[in-house]
Amino acid sequence: MKNAQNAGAFGVIIANNAAGAAPGLGGSDPTITIPTVSVSQADGVTLKAAVANAVKYGSRGHPGSVVAALAFDTSRKAGADAAGRPLLYTPNPLVGGSSVSHWDVSAFPNLLMEPNINSDLTTTLVPPKDLTVPLLKDMGW
Repeated sequence: MKNAQNAGAFGVIIANNAAGAAPGLGGSDPTITIPTVSVSQADGVTLKAAVANAVKYGSRGHPGSVVAALAFDTSRKAGADAAGRPLLYTPNPLVGGSSVSHWDVSAFPNLLMEPNINSDLTTTLVPPKDLTVPLLKDMGW
């Protein structure tokens, strides 16, 4: 991201290099000011094809352009489903030791019990930073 910013980029789109959900983004460099988004491998293939077609079929020897709009759903928390429940880490293909035993990497802010350690984690052991107690709460079954 820093190299792209230094080269004059207005933003960065990072496509997953494997099938499945878009990975979370890490890092804590406060000098990076351009927006960055992570997309799935399938969406990355679609975007690359659009760029290739724009370059190939531009007008009068000039490359065409690709316009993309990104939006945030402010009613939905990152890493949660439409009902607000946190998503589990369920990579495809299955990853032994991590699948369905951690929170999804798309959660923001990062949560304890994600499959990797993030520099912004704290020792706050209550929701919303740590969802261990709600996860393990007896539902009365």
